[in-house]
Amino acid sequence: MTRRRTGLILGLALATLSACSSSGRPVTFTVSHARDGAPVEAARVRAAPLGVSPAPLPVSLERIEEADAARGDAGFTDARGEVTLHLEGYRYLIDVFGSPFAPGAEHGQWVWDARTGGLEAGETPSELRLSAQPRD
Repeated sequence: MTRRRTGLILGLALATLSACSSSGRPVTFTVSHARDGAPVEAARVRAAPLGVSPAPLPVSLERIEEADAARGDAGFTDARGEVTLHLEGYRYLIDVFGSPFAPGAEHGQWVWDARTGGLEAGETPSELRLSAQPRD
């Protein structure tokens, strides 16, 4: 009976972890070259929440829940230059690193606001172009 309970507990824990990793609103980002509009395959797209302290001080249940919910996500683009990330309702720094197979080191940064869906280009000019399409 103990083995069975342990298996059940492990199964529930794994199901909870997989549900947590896909929580948030799905947003499809498309990466393309600025010069010709061609999709960028195998680009790494990383979203990191902005303005959320990892150590919520002063400690309150609301701040702990907010810090816990503000997780980032990352992924690689497919052949169409698309990747879907699961993001909560915060502002994110979106880092895009071009394909490792490209001859030059392409990199770009944008700020994406999950509440408005707006995307702002970073201060450094980039040879990459990024667009975002929130999904419901």
